[in-house]
Amino acid sequence: MKFDREVKVETQIINGYYFTERYPGDESVEVTKEDLDVCADAVEHCRESILKMIQEIENELNENEES
Repeated sequence: MKFDREVKVETQIINGYYFTERYPGDESVEVTKEDLDVCADAVEHCRESILKMIQEIENELNENEES
């Protein structure tokens, strides 16, 4: 299974915030409420995509067990 392009872009957005906050320094940026909203939306969409993938895998495994 593969992530769609949108999820890949959103994980890059999330990763950028993580690195900046985890390793603050000269390249640190101030995060605005708008930035947090964008990041929160990206996290929620990625989470939903992962849960959907998990459900699809579980359904496939259950179908194989029933066969």
